[in-house]
Amino acid sequence: MINAVNLKTYGAVDLSGEVADGLKEIYDKFDEIKLGESNYSIMERAVTLKSEEFGCTEEIHSYRFASPWLALSQENYPKYLNASGQDRADLLRRILVGNLLSASKGLGYVAKEHIRLEVGRMQDEICLLKGTKVTGIRGEFTTSFAIPDFLGLGKSVSRGYGAVTRLKCQMNADADPVSSSYFNQDQSR
Repeated sequence: MINAVNLKTYGAVDLSGEVADGLKEIYDKFDEIKLGESNYSIMERAVTLKSEEFGCTEEIHSYRFASPWLALSQENYPKYLNASGQDRADLLRRILVGNLLSASKGLGYVAKEHIRLEVGRMQDEICLLKGTKVTGIRGEFTTSFAIPDFLGLGKSVSRGYGAVTRLKCQMNADADPVSSSYFNQDQSR
């Protein structure tokens, strides 16, 4: 699938031209693929272009990791292990905001507003990455940043890690002061 990401208010990142041409060249070239010892015939091919919201918004969006998020580096892993519950959440929040800024940079988007974000329930999960056990994280977070479904955040996104999906609930930042009270706190990027 090819996604054209429409950045509402701030312009557009068009991934359809160059990327579409590259993918078309690849998938027109092969009639079968080999996975392990097995060969599979390609029976059907399709390209889907979509326009998705991406970037800072007035609304608060809730997401969950559909695949483990590889957030921790060798540097911050010991900090994570030794941190208490709230310190752990703060560390993950800072890392996740950094991941959003990195994804934005890669798409040519500049966040001109403060990214408000809070992590919810998070759970560690052991993952194998190139034969090495690493700690992945599954859970939910809420932010004032729109993210297309299945966009990957963190490390090894090309291997399917860190894919997010939007949860159905969405609210305006001013709509429910109890649910969004943490957004009124001063939080650094």
